[in-house]
Amino acid sequence: MDGVVLVNTARSLWVIPWSRLMWKNLPGKKILGKGTVVQPGPSTIAVMSAASWLDSDEQRVWRAFLRVNSVMHDELDRDLQRKHGMTLVEYGILVHLSESEGKRERMSGLADTVIVSKSRLSHQVARLERDGLVRRETCEEDRRGSWAVLTESGEAALRAAAPDHVTRVRECLFDQLSAEHIAQLHEILNVLEAGLSRGR
Repeated sequence: MDGVVLVNTARSLWVIPWSRLMWKNLPGKKILGKGTVVQPGPSTIAVMSAASWLDSDEQRVWRAFLRVNSVMHDELDRDLQRKHGMTLVEYGILVHLSESEGKRERMSGLADTVIVSKSRLSHQVARLERDGLVRRETCEEDRRGSWAVLTESGEAALRAAAPDHVTRVRECLFDQLSAEHIAQLHEILNVLEAGLSRGR
């Protein structure tokens, strides 16, 4: 029961996970003790969330996943900014444009491709446009929309950054894993991506 608190109100005894304690909803509260277990009597009400809480192994996996994802993103972003003056998101924009037909893509589609909000994408494209790496063009089919187009300078910047970025990706990820690990990771990511796609 570690991480559970017992809160005594005027008429009830509440059993609540420590991280879910809602002070404003518990008038006259008094914490009896973290991690304490009490058998509620007839005049008390024991209330626990119906959520399916993570067990200790699941917590370790989940927190490790978040930590590795955050550290790796920050490291790759910092490396690109230090060596080539662009963020990881900006690099991703250049990559996707370079792979698109005509080296251009609708702004609305680009936001989904690089997995950022439209407002952040607009800010990042504005920075790339300022540096001459991308230009925006009006969409003839939809005057409210616009295209992001990769310029020659953008292609050159991508060619210059790609070798260093790929090297750092390999150092941070693939050099740490065996061929078996990589195959397992690929399978796990496919399962997770499929599950997230069904939930949309």
